[in-house]
Amino acid sequence: MRLAWYDFIFDLPDRWEASRYSIAAPVGRFEFLDRRGPLGRLSWETSKRLPDQDRILAEYHRRYLQQNDEDKVSGFKGIQTLTVGRFKVGFRYAGEPCQAVLYLPECKKTLLWVFPGYTEKLMKRVWTPILESFQPNSGRIREWAAFGIACRLPAEFELERAICRPADVWMEFQHKNMHRVDLHRWGLPRELLRDSDMETFVRRVVANQEGRVLSARKTTFHGMESVELTTEIRGTKGMDRLFSSYWKGTGRIWHDEREKRLYACMQAGPNKVRLLDEKEILGP
Repeated sequence: MRLAWYDFIFDLPDRWEASRYSIAAPVGRFEFLDRRGPLGRLSWETSKRLPDQDRILAEYHRRYLQQNDEDKVSGFKGIQTLTVGRFKVGFRYAGEPCQAVLYLPECKKTLLWVFPGYTEKLMKRVWTPILESFQPNSGRIREWAAFGIACRLPAEFELERAICRPADVWMEFQHKNMHRVDLHRWGLPRELLRDSDMETFVRRVVANQEGRVLSARKTTFHGMESVELTTEIRGTKGMDRLFSSYWKGTGRIWHDEREKRLYACMQAGPNKVRLLDEKEILGP
């Protein structure tokens, strides 16, 4: 599973699921788990300069002991450290947490991974591949990937909203010029399309977002059944908002029968804004 979010990209095991997440750029975190319990936590924080990484790793472990095994605090002498990829990793004994820290000078962010229950086996088989998979995500075009959705957008787009339910994922991005891009992913397509087709379904989706479909054309997308759209949504800025003017838009919905999922990519903006080509967002 690929995770691309703001300034970082990681490849994670497919069975990992995000139980908590943050859409805030300056400070935030992801928490991952499976049926057996927590698997790891990734947090990020803005740092104006290179932090003392050894101190971060040791202090985290000290606080862990204070909260979970206070009798060991007085005998705490520090932790072992090693380098994995670009990360500095700290750990002590089997069964205690393992931490990995990295400073990104290009965006002035500190990343901190915390993995529960250190063992050499987990370190080699699971955590090392994750840490070594790190890539910076700070170019002119930024990649986004999470919850089964993936896209590429100019770095000026900010994540405004992320609603991630088991069978309903919606991510909304917006540029400062009010150009908006929405990505959707729905499960249970047989149920969603039981009494309607994709065109009718997506018309309801657009209407729920204060928009309307101007035209719809059945086509294919990478060999999958698809409907291509032109749309309008109500303006959300300045005089356009005051007078309820509509902004132009385009979109597409498609049915991935192999994954048993419906996907949609929609965008809209003021008339002076150039909408992106679909391939710029979704790739060739």
